[in-house]
Amino acid sequence: MDTKSASAVQTPAIAGRVSRGSYAPTVSCCREKIDEAVVFMAHGLTPDALSTEQITPVLQSHGSRWATSDDLKPGGELPPVVEWFNCPVVFGDRRVELRFRIAPIFGLSLYQGLRHGAGDQLYSWFAEDATQQIDDAHQLSRDGVPVQLGWGAYSKLVTEHGKRFLREHIDVVLRRPWLGSSHGDNGTVHFITEGMHRAGIPPCSTIAIIGSLGAIGSGLTLSLRQFAPKKVVLVVRPGTEAHRIKEFIPVVKWHLDETTEVVVHEDMTKAAIEHDAHVVLLATNGKEKLQSHHLPHGCMVFDTTTPSATQDGPWLEREIYVVRAGCAKVPTRLFPEGFGRDHKGQIVWDRGAGGHKVIWGCTAECIARALTGKRGHVAGSRLQPEDVVADAAMFHQLGFEPQPAELPDGRVVPWSELTAFSETVLSKYVR
Repeated sequence: MDTKSASAVQTPAIAGRVSRGSYAPTVSCCREKIDEAVVFMAHGLTPDALSTEQITPVLQSHGSRWATSDDLKPGGELPPVVEWFNCPVVFGDRRVELRFRIAPIFGLSLYQGLRHGAGDQLYSWFAEDATQQIDDAHQLSRDGVPVQLGWGAYSKLVTEHGKRFLREHIDVVLRRPWLGSSHGDNGTVHFITEGMHRAGIPPCSTIAIIGSLGAIGSGLTLSLRQFAPKKVVLVVRPGTEAHRIKEFIPVVKWHLDETTEVVVHEDMTKAAIEHDAHVVLLATNGKEKLQSHHLPHGCMVFDTTTPSATQDGPWLEREIYVVRAGCAKVPTRLFPEGFGRDHKGQIVWDRGAGGHKVIWGCTAECIARALTGKRGHVAGSRLQPEDVVADAAMFHQLGFEPQPAELPDGRVVPWSELTAFSETVLSKYVR
């Protein structure tokens, strides 16, 4: 756990306001005894996302709306966080309730708000709802149930991957020994690397990681030894502080084989071609898009970004496979009511994470921790490979698998097609 010397800190004054309005208390989705609850905090993705189509009626039913940039200005007021859905998750005789909370703001607006000084207001927005929901969920039984708090998407940036919450709400944490928390990125890294294995990535490949200093990008980088790469290309943003790169390189080399070459590049549009990368791992915020002409012929791209950092294009014409990665396909038996119900009472299995029975990797980790009774707090943006390995055993026990291989045009292909590509095309270019 990366939560060094957490101590109570006075929360700074904020420019705008967080709405103190609250909706009706959450009604439990489970009629039977609950052993643990998961409170998962997230936000809207993009206006045209499937999840937005489902969340908007929830907001309308409460007379609410999506936040705008004006709400983050002095005098603005953010609308309340709402519950998108809840559902039971069952493993053996253990029952967990998932409560998926949505701060009604789109990712780009939230990111811009962070960059323009609204971080304290956004933090209060998420933290106040999380604290209220933690106590509400704890009361699901007379004796109280343990609660797992999860941070999704850009709520990780708002909370410093959970560290700010543990620091500024240390009183909340210390008075609730039954509370655990996680940013879930270990789960995301696991499902990406598991997908790489299923795709049959050959040894001696050159692997480029775009966003290699971020939480998921660095976690992937430190987990690459299992693929025996010939070269690892750390792609960072132009102008990245030199000391960050200098400090990270020895850590990378320590986790890789001594024969693996490690290089740094600052241009995501040129790095893969200049180093003739066979595999590209996209772990950025999704703002900058990767095009087919940015890549060499005969490579495979794993796009972990939400929203996607790749778009439909002439990928296969250039012998390039692009697949979405980082989410989990869940076993039906664990979700007796799917991912909750819609306003008509129908079970929903697609929440926009990547198709039928697919949930975000960070959400899956928080659910898995609750199902297996894991305790403690996972916080901070530097992931540890041993934690990813430990989570892998947990996911295998529960039957969680990497999401199906979905291409930019929406088609889903069998993993055997990617394996054949690795054997016939990638292996041809790997020297």
